[in-house]
Amino acid sequence: MDPNQKYHDLYNKFLGSLKERNYFFEVIKCCGYSELVSCTKEDSLKRLYEVIQTIFHTQNIKLYVGYKGVNVWIPKTDDIKIGDYLRQMEQKAEYPIPCNVVYKIFLDDGHCHVDHNMNRPFANVICNIHTAN
Repeated sequence: MDPNQKYHDLYNKFLGSLKERNYFFEVIKCCGYSELVSCTKEDSLKRLYEVIQTIFHTQNIKLYVGYKGVNVWIPKTDDIKIGDYLRQMEQKAEYPIPCNVVYKIFLDDGHCHVDHNMNRPFANVICNIHTAN
């Protein structure tokens, strides 16, 4: 078999299994920057925090999801699995089929400056949370 074809076959198989085994999240900072993050379907909410802290190079974060028009803090605990929390909070996919299922999470890293960020996407959502705490 051609080495290039073998690589592409392995890569496509990997991507397929990644989609089956993982949840995907669009993590959005106050400034509007967002990044796609994944965790396995077996992971806890604490593990979700650890992954996001590693990717965003910061430790003191709070994560939020939208729930019935209100932004709700995601607890940092080993006691709740990500999938259970997504169902409990009635989270819906952000993008239409045929896109992969991606859930939206807001990230407060403590660097939200209301006067700088109010015109950026989703800034008012996170900044309102940040200034209320």
